[in-house]
Amino acid sequence: MDYPIVFVYHIDYQYNTLANTFKEVYPKSVYWNRTNSIFDFLYINKPKFFIGPTESFTPEVVSALKKFNIPTILYGVAVPPELSGLARLVIVPNDVPKVIARNIQCENKYILEHAANIVSINNPIYDAKKQLDILAIELQPFSKNQLNILASIDRKHKFRVYLDSISYLPNYAGSLSKNHGSYIYNSKITIDFNNVIKYDVAFNKGFCLTNKDGLYPYFSNMEELNNLIDLTLKLGKAYQSRTKLYEQVLEKHTYFHRLADIFKLLQEDALASQSLESIKRYIW
Repeated sequence: MDYPIVFVYHIDYQYNTLANTFKEVYPKSVYWNRTNSIFDFLYINKPKFFIGPTESFTPEVVSALKKFNIPTILYGVAVPPELSGLARLVIVPNDVPKVIARNIQCENKYILEHAANIVSINNPIYDAKKQLDILAIELQPFSKNQLNILASIDRKHKFRVYLDSISYLPNYAGSLSKNHGSYIYNSKITIDFNNVIKYDVAFNKGFCLTNKDGLYPYFSNMEELNNLIDLTLKLGKAYQSRTKLYEQVLEKHTYFHRLADIFKLLQEDALASQSLESIKRYIW
């Protein structure tokens, strides 16, 4: 019998992106929404793996997992002692300090680096209505300092900020609940903080300015960002090879690659290969 993989519902962007990618590779992935009985849910579904954020492993959940002997994958920074025999892997968010990650008590640990969400952010279609000089999209909450940096951008530019929460930024344009790819593709510059969106930008053949070293030019303060914006807009989109960066993402920086790494750690080689094979469906 081909058992499902169960995810606990959670609001974290990286976690949900990984879960959606799981479902592309392994369609029998399902969510447990925490409202129905965990004992009944596990009895009916008999999952291959149970995956959830650390805080979801309440005494009741731990008891149910132990009763049905379900292999467990945790997303976070700790393993409840009662789960030590069932915990197969801890997926650690990439913003967790290395000293904390090193001290997690589990045989297998995987640092989940950001990657291109090609399942959801993949709509590179020309749209004159979406053309911008500068774009900023909040996939993970912006800090106060990051919002201040966005507020410093010269208003002479055609600039839009899309946030999940209401903002008084002069360029605030609401939230984006649908595919972001066409917005990235039709913008001359997308602003990135902490490498959250730069791989999505590369996959959609856009151009990015980020506060971290890597694929694109990076800034460390407001003045550097505004200088880079002026330079980039002056030079145009030929400033860097967009096709080359797109190919780098397809080679090693999608969530399918991250998923393949996870399956290899779990010794699920067939699913790892299937993960990499799935990328071909999104090449454009």
